[in-house]
Amino acid sequence: MAKTINDAALVLLGGANIDESADKLHIWDADAAVDKHTTLAEIITRITALQGFFSRTPDYDSGEQTVAFNTKLTLTHGLGAIPRKVEAVLRNKTPEHGFAAGDEIVINMTDHTSADQGYTIARNATQVFIHQANNIGLTDSSFNRAVITVGSWRWVVRAWK
Repeated sequence: MAKTINDAALVLLGGANIDESADKLHIWDADAAVDKHTTLAEIITRITALQGFFSRTPDYDSGEQTVAFNTKLTLTHGLGAIPRKVEAVLRNKTPEHGFAAGDEIVINMTDHTSADQGYTIARNATQVFIHQANNIGLTDSSFNRAVITVGSWRWVVRAWK
């Protein structure tokens, strides 16, 4: 029997169905080859526990860090494990290449045309590293390639457990 909530079909993943008489979900776990029974309250508890996993709020924020060519920036994140996601952006401090102060941009490797350009981000259980090459290029607001002026930008690194 299909179950609806507010006229919308309730779709349960993993071959689950609702046992109306017991007010429980009956779930077949194909990996474990067992039946599992759980209450709605147990499911809500599990979903609540996962909310942090799906959080858009980073567990680590480096604040603004100096950009310098031909250097390695090392940041200690203190998360106790390798972050599952790392985001590094350049934050504009002085208007340049059509970007305003406060704008944040993500640079991808297609903005670099030679071996000594760009950057590499690495991470481990304690630190995030940015290896900065001889220059860092971007696509400006006129869709042309440009090299940043290091004093006009700051790195901001965010990481999630």
